[in-house]
Amino acid sequence: MEIGQLVTLVHVAELGSLNKASERLHIVQPALSRQIRLLEQELGVQLFERHGRGMVPTGAGTQVVARAVRIMQEIGQIRADMAREQAALSGEVVIGLSPNVAELLIVPLARRLASQHPSVKLKFATAYAGSIQEWLQSGDVDLGVIYEQNKVTTIKTQPLLREPVAVVVSPLLLPPGTCSISFRDLPNWPLILPSQRHSLRGIIERAASEHGVELQTRYEVDDFNTVRDLVSAGLGVALIPAAGFDLEAGKLIALPLRDPTIIRPVALASSIMRPLTAAGTVVAQAVVDEVRTLVADGVWTAELVPV
Repeated sequence: MEIGQLVTLVHVAELGSLNKASERLHIVQPALSRQIRLLEQELGVQLFERHGRGMVPTGAGTQVVARAVRIMQEIGQIRADMAREQAALSGEVVIGLSPNVAELLIVPLARRLASQHPSVKLKFATAYAGSIQEWLQSGDVDLGVIYEQNKVTTIKTQPLLREPVAVVVSPLLLPPGTCSISFRDLPNWPLILPSQRHSLRGIIERAASEHGVELQTRYEVDDFNTVRDLVSAGLGVALIPAAGFDLEAGKLIALPLRDPTIIRPVALASSIMRPLTAAGTVVAQAVVDEVRTLVADGVWTAELVPV
């Protein structure tokens, strides 16, 4: 027994005609006739008396129609309740973002949710992945967009994309014709690297050790804006995903790092110990949708992870 069959039953009984029910439901008459026939076969009773003037419910049909009406009323009430729930969706959702992701995501995400769910309050907290993981585990944030590190059993992640680490440099330092930089050539550049507590620093140093490269760290900086200012001034080059840097203005250039490339997976994270509220679930989906839009529009240079 299917809901569509009960809907057909009620409308045919009300209108007394398959033809009229077909016009109301925008379903061809043979399909409606088949639904009634299958329902009669399933229930083992005749539901309608068929005659030249139309169709009239039998005694059994009248009973089934009455119950079908109640079922349809319940379905309608469920839809109405959920519509009210959606319309009244509210609450605060705290999102942890790494600084460069925050540069890309905060404004379009806020714009999307202000349009779709204006009663949901967003609170943004910026930090590196390690801190965001700690916040998730302590319940200080509901969601985090993080660069995945080691798997944590209390944190659930949904892969979003794979992002290459680039060499972000000012044209002031760049020799003409340079289109990429080999990892082995990094000692020739004044490097701006994050501190040891940043997971990216460990990834870079492991790659350097594996390839026998001795890196020359000129500046050790965790603040994203400071990194951007130093690179813009031509004082060093940063090994960092290019997301969040204003490359359009031509003041900075992101060059591919090769031999080896370094890829960082980006994920949406939440705590398994703190299930998302209805508002949190809506915000999580909005994050996924906005990230995919940013990649599709070429704003975020990365490879999407298939759903």
